[in-house]
Amino acid sequence: MSQIRGKGSIVQLEKNKRKDRCRKWQIRISTGKSPSTGKYKTITRVVHGSFSFAQAELNNLINELENIPTYNSFEDPCFGEYAEHWLNKRKSRVSANTIAKNTDHIKNLNLHLRFAKLKEITPSMLECTYQDLLNGKSVSGRKLSGTFVASIACTASLIFKDAMSEGIILFNPCLKTSRPAIDTKERVAIRCDDMAFIIKNLEVCNPIQFGIRFILRTGLRVGEIAGLSLGDYNATDKTIYVHCNYDRFGNLKPTKTKAGTRELPLSDKAIDDLETYIAYLESSFADIRSRLNSESPVLSADAPLICNELGERFTPNYFTNFWRKKRIVLGFDHINLHDLRHSFISELARRKVDPKSLQKIAGHSNISTTLNIYTHVDLEDKRNAIRSVDW
Repeated sequence: MSQIRGKGSIVQLEKNKRKDRCRKWQIRISTGKSPSTGKYKTITRVVHGSFSFAQAELNNLINELENIPTYNSFEDPCFGEYAEHWLNKRKSRVSANTIAKNTDHIKNLNLHLRFAKLKEITPSMLECTYQDLLNGKSVSGRKLSGTFVASIACTASLIFKDAMSEGIILFNPCLKTSRPAIDTKERVAIRCDDMAFIIKNLEVCNPIQFGIRFILRTGLRVGEIAGLSLGDYNATDKTIYVHCNYDRFGNLKPTKTKAGTRELPLSDKAIDDLETYIAYLESSFADIRSRLNSESPVLSADAPLICNELGERFTPNYFTNFWRKKRIVLGFDHINLHDLRHSFISELARRKVDPKSLQKIAGHSNISTTLNIYTHVDLEDKRNAIRSVDW
């Protein structure tokens, strides 16, 4: 059990806003002096929401830390119970999205290793587990990809590494275990005619469908689309400012990398879509205020751009679930939502937009990601050229 000192504190990170308008906070908890290093340790976490929400998250974090058991005196845990202990410790250090992925990984590992003693797990046992997951002995009952099982192996390695640091095991068996090969399929890019066809079959005055149209016109990620606010649109300069990401847990966060924060000029058709949609939103909000005899929702700079009739954001799952159904109707079963972003970027590359500009537009933190798209597009064009003279 962690030794909590005091009741913790909350620091306002948006210094230029009033406390009741601030939506970004850092919660801090002191756990006292570490006996091993002699230094004072403070656990911090950034949260997005109202001050009341930040207070609730602070209380949740205190409860998590106070209820985490230690295994220093527990000599021989099973994999399942130690994995749960490891996950609880991790909750105070990583995002909810990472915890969800780790939880999914542990569920699949527990299917085969839950009751195995941590000390008795060998590299061959792990390799058999990975092979079983590849063959369909998984939580979902389906064969897992090599890429996904490789990520499960990464989580397993972290768990065993932590057990070593607590003195429970002397060796990490993952170090002598072969991980499955990465087998992620290459992104599929559709041509501009297909993108135009999809746009034609999506309604601009439907929030979810407008969001997918906007991906096809801007190349934004779905989390970036969901994180846009009305104030991010500069009607004078005809640009959209991308600086937030909205995750599947309902957290509005800064973009993952510095490169993700960017200002994008909009095409004429993207502007037409956007202004038509905003006019629809204004009319819809007025109707709701009239029907509910309420002062909200209203259009404001902080209001979500893509939202339901009450002005609440849609999480990325709404867009993904809609597209899974719509793509079948349109005949694009093999195209996932992120492929639409990839298609937009690929089309710019095909039109010889220089790599540095394309990197800025796409929000890639690494130029190699952008250059890989160029290589693929050039190869495709070369193939088409060779086919044209295949006599």
